[in-house]
Amino acid sequence: MKAKWAACLLAAAVALGGCAAGGTASEAETDAWARVQEAGVLKIGLDPGSYPLSYEEDGEFAGLFADTAREACRALGLEAEFVPLDWDRAGEALESGEIDCIFGDCSEAGAELAAAGERLYSEPFAEGEQVVLTRAADGLRNLADLSGKAVGVREQSCGEQALADSTAFRSSLAGVTAYGSYAEAVAALDAGEIAAVVLARATAGEAIAQNDGTYALLTGENGEPEVLAEDRYCVSVSPTSESLIFNLRITAG
Repeated sequence: MKAKWAACLLAAAVALGGCAAGGTASEAETDAWARVQEAGVLKIGLDPGSYPLSYEEDGEFAGLFADTAREACRALGLEAEFVPLDWDRAGEALESGEIDCIFGDCSEAGAELAAAGERLYSEPFAEGEQVVLTRAADGLRNLADLSGKAVGVREQSCGEQALADSTAFRSSLAGVTAYGSYAEAVAALDAGEIAAVVLARATAGEAIAQNDGTYALLTGENGEPEVLAEDRYCVSVSPTSESLIFNLRITAG
């Protein structure tokens, strides 16, 4: 993930235009873009608890998603205003105008929202993977070793969706617990309440790096980390704000 950051930042404004490519925004939809232009500010919802992708540090947002948002806004002559995102009311925040968009929304986790016409997604500006983190001392090596054991995920995350889509693996587990944050899930792992956590590889990598020898990733037959799903991190908007993504694309182009 880190190796792709520079490329993501350089290409950010170009990548944000997938939803409306090849079309024109309707007159009704231009209000969203006109409102942002008039204000000179793009209000961006960011997850404060997805270290190292998106997090708060000393009162400021940091990480890949914030860096990408800042670069995109700079290219567009807009000020980036970050708003801590509560995923439980993300749709409400978009519809009410509390935020204009979400940076780092996972299109896989939002597939049902997109299919129902409740949210629009840009082309991905970054990609990642969902992996399985365990305690090294437990000696778990592969997915089969988790049979009959409990696993944790963060609620409304790419990992939760990846686990739901991995039907055979999911059915082999004793149970799945959804936590409000990755920190809570990892704390449950530390306490022995669950045997593993499904989470982004970037997040798992930081946990391993900061706690030498404490954690390990499950691996596949090739010895590489077992990947449950590929992540595509996008910018999302309400269905009435297609012009926002459209104009981000053509302004950058």
